[in-house]
Parts: sequence; C-alpha cells; structure tokens
Amino acid sequence: MLTGNGLTEEKKVAYMTFLGAHACISDAIETQLKRNKMIPLHVYDVLVTLEMADEDGLRMSDLASRVLYSRSGLTRLVDRLEANGYVTRSRCPEDRRSLWCRLTDEGARAREDAWPVVRDCMEKYFAAVISDDEATHLKSMMQRVIDAVSDKGASEACHKIQTDESDDD
Repeated sequence: MLTGNGLTEEKKVAYMTFLGAHACISDAIETQLKRNKMIPLHVYDVLVTLEMADEDGLRMSDLASRVLYSRSGLTRLVDRLEANGYVTRSRCPEDRRSLWCRLTDEGARAREDAWPVVRDCMEKYFAAVISDDEATHLKSMMQRVIDAVSDKGASEACHKIQTDESDDD
C-alpha cells in the first residue's frame, strides 16, 4: 500500500522508528549527563562543533548551520556559554557585522568531561545492539538520505553531517 510518492507503509514505519530511536538515545544521553551533573547535550553539541572547527572557531552563522540539537536560541545559548567561560566571541576582521565563536580551554574540558558519558550511552544503546555490518549498512543508508536532502538544498544542518566518505558508498 502506497501512502504517497513511493512512501510505502513499511518506509513510513521505518522513518518513524528512526525518529523514535534518535529521540530515545538522545534522551538517554541527556538523562545520564544530568545525573552526572555535566553539561546538557545541546551544550555538548555546540562545544564539539567548535572543537571540530579550526583554531579560529566559527562565525555564528556557520555555527548555527552546523549544530544538530540547538539552532533556535543559539545566540542566547552562546551568551550563557561565554558567561561560563566555555567560549569567546570576537568581531570578524573581514566583516565587522559577523562574530567569531571560539572554544576555550574550559569549554574543551567540559566537553571532554562529558565524553565518557556520551560514549557509554553510544556503546550501550547503539553499538551493543548492532553489528559492524549493520552499522556499515545503516551509515550507507543514512548517508543517502543526507545526500538527497543536501542535493535539494533543503537543509543547512546537512553541512555538519557531510563526510568525505559519502562518495565511497
């Protein structure tokens, strides 16, 4: 039975299951971070995004397009992160209207402190329940989804997720 242009009932259920799995593992990570009195997942996302950037950091607009969990309210979040000493902001020399956001040593430490909790949840709720072959297959399938959305220009979030490996699949 088709429910739309190629959207079979099985694909619809698979999509909803994917969203549910994402919500469940995100909530599990958030719960464990809170239980361990660590930074929340949306803060972890911003800090790891800045850590993956070069030493100059990112323009705020680029940061907004790369974070996965918290694009709305990012300026207010970065205000709090700056007040906590996790990031610094400075004017962009080439464009005085833009701000650069950089990770501080304190921000890197907070991200590093949270990593064992994040890693443990990834291992327990993801890696332990799928094989390496399934992980490879899942990565390939999800990369096709990312590529399809990116090719249509439908999402800035895909920028962060794009990998050099996407051409290999």
